[in-house]
Amino acid sequence: MKKYIAKIFIFFVIMVSLDVVVGVLSDYLVTNAKSGATQKSEYICEKTKEDILIFGSSRAVYHYNPLIIQDSLNMTCYNCGHEGCGIITAYGLLRALYKHYTPKIILYEVTPKYDCIEGDNTSFLGPLKLIYSKSDIEDIFENVSYNEKFKMKSGMYRVNSKFIQLVTENVMNRNPTIQGFLSEDRHMNFEPKIVAPEKTENYDSLKVSYLNKFVELCRSNGISLVFMVSPSYKMTSDAELEYMMRFAEKNNIPFINYYCYKPITENKEFFYDGVHMNKTGADEYTKVFVSENKDFLMSLNK
Repeated sequence: MKKYIAKIFIFFVIMVSLDVVVGVLSDYLVTNAKSGATQKSEYICEKTKEDILIFGSSRAVYHYNPLIIQDSLNMTCYNCGHEGCGIITAYGLLRALYKHYTPKIILYEVTPKYDCIEGDNTSFLGPLKLIYSKSDIEDIFENVSYNEKFKMKSGMYRVNSKFIQLVTENVMNRNPTIQGFLSEDRHMNFEPKIVAPEKTENYDSLKVSYLNKFVELCRSNGISLVFMVSPSYKMTSDAELEYMMRFAEKNNIPFINYYCYKPITENKEFFYDGVHMNKTGADEYTKVFVSENKDFLMSLNK
C-alpha cells in the first residue's frame, strides 16, 4: 500500500513539474514568436503604438489594409483582428494593451455572430490563453466559464493543442501579415449559396456585457470608437445588423455600414468565399472606406 501511494505521489510530482516546465517554455515561445497569430497577439499586448487600431473577426483581418489607411490619413494603423473571434477576445486584447499605451481611434468590424448572438463563448478565449500569464484578464475566463479559472492554472492547458504551432511560429515565417492584415490571393471559383440573414432575438447577455465594457474602456481612456461593417458577396439585406445598429445609436457610436455596398458586393473577383474578400477586394474596399470617411476619421484625431 505504501509503495502504491509513493508511486502516486511521484507521478503527481512529475506531472506538476512537467506542467510548470511547459508553462515556462510556452511563455518563452509566445514572447519570442516570429510570425503567425502568436506573434500578433504578443505584438498587440506588448508593442502596439499605432494611432489607429482595427478590431474584429476574420472579416477585419482580411478586409482592412492598414497601409492604405495610414497613407491616406497620415496616422499609423495596425490590424488587431483575430479569425473566429469577437467582442470577448477584443476586450481582453484591449485590456492588455491599454496598460502600455492608448490608441487614438479604434475601428471595430461588427460581426453579430461573434458580438451579440448566442453561441459557444469558450471558443473566444483561444488567443487570450497565450497571454494569460502576463495580462490581468483572469476575470474574463471566469465570466465565460467558472471552471476556466481553475483550468488556466495549468501551463499545459493554456497551450493545449497549440504547442506545435508555438514551436513552428518561432522557427518559420508562418502566415506573415502586413501590419496585422492577412493578404489573401485566392479567387472564388464557385458560386456560393446566398442566404439572406434574418433578424434574431437570440442575444447573448455575456457578449452584450462585454460590448458595454469595451465601450466604457474606450470612453474612460479617451479613445474614439467607430463601428463598421464591410461588404459581403451579393448581400442585399442588413437585417442581422439591427441589434448592433440600435446598440451603436443608444451609445452614440458612429456606425459605418458597407454590408450591401455595390458594386463591390456584386464583383466575384473581389472575394475568395461568400463572406471574405481577397487582397484585390480588400484594397478596393479599404480605399472606398477611407476616402468616403476621411474627413470624419481625421476629425477624431483632434
